This record gives sequence, structure tokens and C-alpha cells, in this order.
Amino acid sequence: MGNRFKGHIAAGAMPLTHRYFGNPFLTAIGRLFFSCTECGDFYCGLRGFRKDKVRALRLQSQGMEFALEMVVKAQMHGLRITEVPITLSPDGRGRPPHLRWNRDGWRSLRFYLLMSPRWFFAIPGLTLLVCGMLVSIVLLPGPISVMSITFDYHTLMYSTSAIVLGYQSVLLFIFAKLMATESGLHPATTKSWFLEQRRTLERCIVIAITLAAVGVVLGIIATRQWSLVRFGNLRPAVTIRLVICSVLFLLLSGQTFMAGFFFGFMNLVAERRALRASSSHGAAESKADS
Repeated sequence: MGNRFKGHIAAGAMPLTHRYFGNPFLTAIGRLFFSCTECGDFYCGLRGFRKDKVRALRLQSQGMEFALEMVVKAQMHGLRITEVPITLSPDGRGRPPHLRWNRDGWRSLRFYLLMSPRWFFAIPGLTLLVCGMLVSIVLLPGPISVMSITFDYHTLMYSTSAIVLGYQSVLLFIFAKLMATESGLHPATTKSWFLEQRRTLERCIVIAITLAAVGVVLGIIATRQWSLVRFGNLRPAVTIRLVICSVLFLLLSGQTFMAGFFFGFMNLVAERRALRASSSHGAAESKADS
């Protein structure tokens, strides 16, 4: 691949916003998301490649994303990428450039996010999950005062919401990674194959029932405390914590239960893929023998 920034960019050959902001910014995101440190100019169109290797990548994007998909998938499949400095001169055409910084910048960022569920789902989800758990653990015994600010069950509601959203984001990351791998969008190197096993559905059901049982028990304890005051006014600082935790465990239970059936569906897809691969291999051996 050519690299215009390591070579020379003639005056007027590239708009200043593209040269000093757009291209370097989006290239930096691509290098970060896909660990493609070998490429310093994702948008350079001067490229040389082996036709058989690029065909094997099964590129499918339309428009400007095609060039990005070539780099991203080449990195995912372990192809060797090298750069050479080049000179970019004004194109000499009489019409204005067809690129639009807002439209094409968003299309690039959109492609990066869709191709990298780790950065869109997993990392933000884990951050929310961990932060929500830490804040919830601190606030469970009672309110916490920091200087003149008191954090009580109101903050606990937000922290448990972060746990739910983080847990859902992690599940979506796993779903997206499995689907991308099964569809051929990503290479078959994911570490989540064990989730496609037939027993994953039953394991998720057991976990969901356990979480639901904890939620129901907490709800019963909260109801019992309510009955002690003849279903009148409660001490919200105490009882509301039980209710919030009960709802949290019930929501996590429902998410785990539904995720289990999605993994069961992926198990059917994986079994079908394995059957087709076995049939193709058997047909190839029969043809070779004949």
C-alpha cells in the first residue's frame, strides 16, 4: 500500500481538513480497532495485491467502504501488509472532489463500529458492568456521603441500570461475534465457539433459574418488611434496596434465559455448517477416488 503521509503531498492535492484531521483521525481509529499498525494511510488507493488472496477475503462492501474492508479483512486474516511512501499530486480534474467529509466520515466510522463488536459492544459493556457493580456494592449497606453530597438509593438505581445495560452489551458482543464468524464476515478464529455447544442452552436456563430465585427471595423479604407495617409507609432507604436488587436479578435472569435460546439457535447453525463441510469433504474424496 502507498502512504501519502510518509511521502509527499503537493500543495492543493488534499483538502486541509482531510490532511490534518479526517484521514489521520479515521486511520488512527482503524489502527486501534483492528490492531493494524502496519497501515498508516487507510484511504490510499494505490495498492498492489495478489488476486487470489483478495478474492478469498470475499469483499462485499459498496462504495468507499470497499477500500476499508480490504485493509480490515486482510489484517483479520493475517495477510502481510507493507507500505511504501508515495507522492500525491493534484488530480487536474476541473470538477470539485466527490468526497463529502460529513457523509463519508460517518460511513467510515459506521463501518469500523460494525466490523468491530469488541469496541462497540464488549469494551463499553464491560466498563458499564464493572462500574455499576462497584457502585452498587458500595451503596448496598446504606447511603454514602462525599463532602456535602449524599449518594443514596437513587444512585443505586442508576448503578443497577448500568449493570443491566453492560450485561446486555456483553451478550450482544457475543451474538455479533458468532454471527460475523458464521456468516464469513470475520475469520473463524473466535474464542466463543464453546457457546455454540448443544448444552449451552441448558446451562443458561439453569443460571437464569438461579438468578430468578434470588430475585424472588429478595422480593419476598421486601414484601415481608412491608407487611410488618401493615402495608403502610416504609423506610425507603432499607426496603427500596431490596426491591432494586430483586428487579436487577429478575432482569438478568430474563436476559440469560433468552440468550440461552439464541445460543441454541447458533448451535443449529453450527451443526448445519459442520454437516455441509463433511458432505463437501466426502464428495471431494469420492471424486478423487473415481
